Amino acid sequence: MTASRPGLHRRDALLGLGGAALLASLGCRRLDPVKPLPVIPDTAYAIDVHCHVFNARDLPVASFVLDVVLEGKPLGQLPLVPLVTLVSLVMNRSAWSPQRELRALERGEATAADHPIQADIEVAAAQLLANTGEAAAFRQKAVELLSGDSERLAATVSVGDGDVELLDMLAKRDPSRAARPQGLSLRDRAGALPADAARGVTAVEDEVTGVFRLAQLVTRRRTELVQRLITLPARNDGDVALLVPALIDYSKWLNEESSPLRDQIDVMSAIARRPGSYAVHPYVPFCPWRQMVEPGHLAMVRDAVEQRGFIGVKLYPVMGFLPYGNAEANPDAYPARLRQTGPDWAARLDQGLAALYDWCVAEDVPVMAHCSYSQFPNPAAGERGAPAAWRPVLDRWPGLRLNLGHFGGFWDLAEVGSNGWTTAIVAMMKTYPNLYADLSDYDAVAERTDGQKATNETVLRALNGILDSQGGPARSRLMYGTDWVMLSKAPGNGAYYEGMRTGLTSRLAMSTTQAAGFMGMNAARFLGIALENGGKPKARQRLEAFHARHGGVPASFWTRWDGAAAFA
Repeated sequence: MTASRPGLHRRDALLGLGGAALLASLGCRRLDPVKPLPVIPDTAYAIDVHCHVFNARDLPVASFVLDVVLEGKPLGQLPLVPLVTLVSLVMNRSAWSPQRELRALERGEATAADHPIQADIEVAAAQLLANTGEAAAFRQKAVELLSGDSERLAATVSVGDGDVELLDMLAKRDPSRAARPQGLSLRDRAGALPADAARGVTAVEDEVTGVFRLAQLVTRRRTELVQRLITLPARNDGDVALLVPALIDYSKWLNEESSPLRDQIDVMSAIARRPGSYAVHPYVPFCPWRQMVEPGHLAMVRDAVEQRGFIGVKLYPVMGFLPYGNAEANPDAYPARLRQTGPDWAARLDQGLAALYDWCVAEDVPVMAHCSYSQFPNPAAGERGAPAAWRPVLDRWPGLRLNLGHFGGFWDLAEVGSNGWTTAIVAMMKTYPNLYADLSDYDAVAERTDGQKATNETVLRALNGILDSQGGPARSRLMYGTDWVMLSKAPGNGAYYEGMRTGLTSRLAMSTTQAAGFMGMNAARFLGIALENGGKPKARQRLEAFHARHGGVPASFWTRWDGAAAFA
């Protein structure tokens, strides 16, 4: 991710069809083939405690492209122009549904590593051009999702103008391109310029190329994404023994449905029970709004953890809810659709969350929560992910295992006027013994460019100062994570693991023990897979029983983390 990830605002959307040429041209830069899977040795102990292997079918795709992929802002020198509609439609058409992938897994079909699936970008773009009615309908849906100046949007949503603006921007990126043909129809222009678009977009490996790499990746099978993630490190690719990918559930808050959560659980459970030299155990998402309107939601979450190989629960407060205390908050800051569900809607949000925390503490289930001022639908929602919002939860449920993902957005330490979230987490760790944080989605650690080197130096110097001044156990509560596939946007992300393993740990003045803790032993304690007081926590017992039922990894797989208590 960038050094500073601003809030996601739905703005500046000018949607059209001109991007068809853009995606149609991407065949010149296909994804690399899946690398051969490493055999993970028994001595490997690294854990990617915060990652994703979701597919475009698992997302509210138009909102995801606008808010997460494009972050609601211009993309390099390219405006948003036609990208939201086109990328969303192509991703949705090309992606494997969870049901389709589950059937393939059950039939024992060859994995993606044996037969890589090429995202059918060219075909999807051609279909888009041939079916302007479908594209127009999708474009209208995207426009309806946008907030802001509706009159400005109505005035600028112009297919022809959007296409011209996009092509002009491409010309600026590639000045050698011949002048744009005049007098051609939209379809003629889109068909005439794929090579021009390709040169303009793929001339340099920057954030523009990264966005399309991500768009292609999330059309792939989840099985392939797992295989790509386990081979991500350019060096030491046999180090990571456990992946903990988080499913997401934004649908209620973004008013846009995705594939059913039950189907996503089914396919990820099938992936979790596959035998191999590494393990995959996801977080299942809990949405308090969904629990209000679908009372069986918590039961589904419990079943995923207790029987289906999921290791914990993912919460995403920055979508718009407080971790607890919604009944005391200003109701005007919540979506109107939520407030219309009944007069006691806020109390019911809290009731659902309380029931979740009661179960998590009773059954020793870890919780990961997004904790950075980023990827939210509006600023008020973004503030609800603040560390201080978790104090009422940890005071009432002190036994809760909690990971505040992204360490409060620690990359913002490179900016003037940091919001103090990272400092707050370090201070809270002195009070709450089961509070952890991961340092995920921080591509500057790879130091691929002079800009990344300068950013990394600034961030880690500031973070080291916070850790020293605050004192306490923070260096023994930090955890390695990638946030991949989101990290896939960053060029040179293969160097991320080594940058974390050696560069970050040394600059944060971690001892050898603390560095080993950061790369995996701390996560083993947080997740409840390491021995505690000589016994196996409930989480470890559940996972061993799951694999015993399905013939997955042996019970001896987990012993590599048995000594994690010594790294506290």
